[in-house]
Amino acid sequence: MGTAFLLSGILVVGVFGSILGISGSLTAAVAGSAGGPSLGPTLDTAVEGAFSESGSSPESIVRRDAVTHDVETKAVSRPEPDVDGDLLNDDWERRGRTPDGTALPDANPGRMDLYVQVNHGTNVPPLSAAERRQLRQVWASMPLENPDGSTGIAIHLDADAPRGGSLGEPVDVTDPRDGTLRQYYTADRLGNRTCTYRHVVMGVVRPANLAGRATAPGYASMVDGRLTRREGEVSLRVAVITHELLHNVAGEVDAGYHTQSGWLSHGDDQFLSSTTTRALAERGFAPSPFFQRRVCWATRAGRRDSPPAVASRRPARSRRWWRVSARVPTGSRA
Repeated sequence: MGTAFLLSGILVVGVFGSILGISGSLTAAVAGSAGGPSLGPTLDTAVEGAFSESGSSPESIVRRDAVTHDVETKAVSRPEPDVDGDLLNDDWERRGRTPDGTALPDANPGRMDLYVQVNHGTNVPPLSAAERRQLRQVWASMPLENPDGSTGIAIHLDADAPRGGSLGEPVDVTDPRDGTLRQYYTADRLGNRTCTYRHVVMGVVRPANLAGRATAPGYASMVDGRLTRREGEVSLRVAVITHELLHNVAGEVDAGYHTQSGWLSHGDDQFLSSTTTRALAERGFAPSPFFQRRVCWATRAGRRDSPPAVASRRPARSRRWWRVSARVPTGSRA
């Protein structure tokens, strides 16, 4: 059986309902912030035209967001031991680096760690200090209990040079499908970080009804970096980044890729749903057969002569410490 890889996570900004609650705020967000120059036409206007020309509803466009690759699921390998389920070998985390020298600063083998390199085009602003704090707070507050007794996921951001930060050129994505989505996920950009670090690229994403896209599961995502306006507790692009990174690490959730509520929904909820929480608690971060065999091993051939072909298996989750925290938001749905 093949399939196990799906390119998902398009955020569609609709005129009948907002994705992450942003449709009503996009006019101001795209027009620039703090008196800055306009970065393009208002998305609300452009979206109305896009839906009118296509004859599609927002929901139907969301449901056409999948690109699959036939990759045998038995080709997936998980590092062992990995008691916290974050796809990082416990010995690597204790040493603070992988065998090929990729740094894992502040890694904890008893708590889920998520390493993310963030790059941006010269046509959008970089992540602000406030947005970095928001991302750390969002992931730390997720209701997952860890082996060390803590809760949440520690997100480690590298948004500064030499690897992170500006790409030195504009990023203007006109068709963020599979090839475009992965064009920046290369050894030139990430070095030995491939298949260890997730990669977020911020730029101008077109057509106008897209706010972001991500591989699910996988390591690459693209986000419209013009969405700097604050909405609720976080900026719009922090909400989109969180949504896309969850596609990366959760993959398929309850036979689908979006949930009825929470960060992975098409609403404005800013919490991790019970469905996504259970998926991460039961199996940890989802490995990507496609990235392991077709992307990362191709760019890191020096690590091994050939990619591993180890039967996919869930990490042991029967231990008493691995359970969903009781602090799931009241009233949260699937």
